[in-house]
Amino acid sequence: MKAKKENRSLNNYVETVLMDIAYNEPNDETIAAIEEARSGKPMNKLDVDSLEGFVAEL
Repeated sequence: MKAKKENRSLNNYVETVLMDIAYNEPNDETIAAIEEARSGKPMNKLDVDSLEGFVAEL
């Protein structure tokens, strides 16, 4: 259905999706976030008791 919606053959659609997945490299911000998550460093806790506190933490 998605291939048809984009006016492509199924073969072409699948090939395009696979190429996008295979060659999609994360940007610097994403790489830094991945490294931080893998480091095991404790993350800051967000205040979710109030909307204002939660937004301020973001």
